[in-house]
Amino acid sequence: MSIYKQINQSISTYEDYRILCDDYLLYRNCVKSSNLNLNNKKLFEGEHVARNKNLCNLNKVRMLCEKYMVAFPYGIHIDNIVQLNEKLKKKHAELSQENENELRELLSWINQYAVLEKPIDSYDVVLKITQLEVGKHLIDSFPRYLSRLTELEELIIQGNPFFNLISFQKLNKLKKLVTRANFMNGMDWSNLTNLKEISLGSSELRVLNESIGDLKYLEILRLGYEYFENKLAYLPDTIGNLSNLQELTIQSSELQELPETIGDLRALKKLYLKCSKLKKIPNSISKLQNLEEVHIEIESNTLPEGVFYISGVNKLKIVAHNVEKLSNDIEKLTMLKKLEIESRELRVLPKSFGNLHCLSELLIKSPLYELPSSFGYLKSLKELTLYANIRELPDNFNELESLEKLYLHTDINCNHISRLPVGIKYLRLPRIAYLPDDFGKFSLLENLEIEEINYGFTLPESIGEIVNLDIAVNNTSEHFDFSWKDIYIALKDWNSTKKINTVEGYKKHYKEYREYHYNNWRNTYHPDFDKECSKRIKKLSYVEYLKFIFLPT
Repeated sequence: MSIYKQINQSISTYEDYRILCDDYLLYRNCVKSSNLNLNNKKLFEGEHVARNKNLCNLNKVRMLCEKYMVAFPYGIHIDNIVQLNEKLKKKHAELSQENENELRELLSWINQYAVLEKPIDSYDVVLKITQLEVGKHLIDSFPRYLSRLTELEELIIQGNPFFNLISFQKLNKLKKLVTRANFMNGMDWSNLTNLKEISLGSSELRVLNESIGDLKYLEILRLGYEYFENKLAYLPDTIGNLSNLQELTIQSSELQELPETIGDLRALKKLYLKCSKLKKIPNSISKLQNLEEVHIEIESNTLPEGVFYISGVNKLKIVAHNVEKLSNDIEKLTMLKKLEIESRELRVLPKSFGNLHCLSELLIKSPLYELPSSFGYLKSLKELTLYANIRELPDNFNELESLEKLYLHTDINCNHISRLPVGIKYLRLPRIAYLPDDFGKFSLLENLEIEEINYGFTLPESIGEIVNLDIAVNNTSEHFDFSWKDIYIALKDWNSTKKINTVEGYKKHYKEYREYHYNNWRNTYHPDFDKECSKRIKKLSYVEYLKFIFLPT
């Protein structure tokens, strides 16, 4: 028997062909009865079909034969078999030509629009490709033969939200699907059970089919990604069946609450919710013991109910620009290690904030004007970044014994710099008028960055006690006749700041640098500076040298 298109890899004989499961199953011993005349054979087969209610009409099998077979096999008694075989041969020739046309169109389309290292020149190669990425071309339609890429495991479609429906049902080896296609509304996922990653960026996505719960191997589900939000108003309860799901992203302008079954996602590690109308997170989320990272972005003036039920989370980012206060329930996040808060209205932190004993990294962007007295209880805090209106630090701020990095983007009272913990290593300060006289007590300080200094700024004498200090100043003031900033940049650019220990060494390097950059830098040599140099001792320590550079004229 010659079969034009293989229907099932297990088919090797006509008997196997006739007992195909489901729609095309025939009686196993029918071949043995092929000596029956046609009428008796029909009665025999009809009786068998009657006994097996799940079998389809035998006409479907005959149609299948005519579509896929070159000739009927010997031993099957059918009237006018010669004429039938001639008809099948003609049909086969037509199908061969049609098949070649389909492959030619598919090959041409892939070479034109797909992201390839080199063009594909073989039909066999096309049918065996496992990865296909379509770039950001403006494509009106996809070839209807794309479903013939049955070996495809990864399909990425960038851009092109408006194109015709692609039949995914035959791509049952697909493991990764990334698309902005608008046709994904209500799509049946039940045939794509090998999927491990889905990213749907369509802004018109309104319905997620319940069959999404059939994807037992799914690990990543992104309903909206990058800057694309959808219009999903609800999630099906079957989403809780995704037992292997590790990352869930939802970006919706309509979603108001999550289903209770969200608590069944026991493998979930990352949860990203950018849902402007989100009001409720179910209590069941407390069951997610493996949840490590949560991102919540909303537009309402209150945080969604249940946001602090995720007690085991390690990283939490809250972007809620209209929220004015945080609940004392934040202390329930006992395992929290990293916290980021962004709000245009948040001005105070709750008293319970100091109970976040595991917190090691904190970033706040808000018009916050003070820190609670309990802030000093954050004994595990290692890194703190503040974009706020804070001018004073609490008295117990120096009790943050683990704090190593402090980035202040707020006009802090210069006297309060002395309240920093002595173990600080990296310090970033905004515009300041001076450093306190006891600044040298920060002996472990390695990096000091100052955004801008006031006119007349000098380094305190005690800074000489900090032996490994590196200073960077981003000064924009034009009040200085002597451009110490240019000199410092020059030395730093030559990577020789710490190597120059004498005035002569400095003058030599700076002269070379100035000549080298003559066309790009203004002449910053100052006679008063040179005069002062001659008065200095021959050998200068690095810190003394920096102090001298910072002296205004």
